[in-house]
Amino acid sequence: MAHADYECCAICDNKQAYNSSADSKEMICSYCVAEMARNGVIIGSVNELINWINSTDLKTVKDLLIVVGFTSCYYTNPVDSALEKKGVIFDLKTRKIMTDGI
Repeated sequence: MAHADYECCAICDNKQAYNSSADSKEMICSYCVAEMARNGVIIGSVNELINWINSTDLKTVKDLLIVVGFTSCYYTNPVDSALEKKGVIFDLKTRKIMTDGI
């Protein structure tokens, strides 16, 4: 089974459920929803996460997603694309958000 056969969290990228026709990052796990809420961001869906990314300044986005353990995916997906468009750079080895610069 390949990584692409799993539903993975849009934030931490941890596998949530097996699905042989899964698309990347279409759900958010309960842990990440709770961690975002604990840090003042109430989201319940990937679309709400993307809207928050698009409407929030880069430093705030990076700082909070680093705190909650954001990990990018090997596969193209709307969340990682929104972050890259925002200016977030991922470490190619760890897939974590780079902390240099802003």
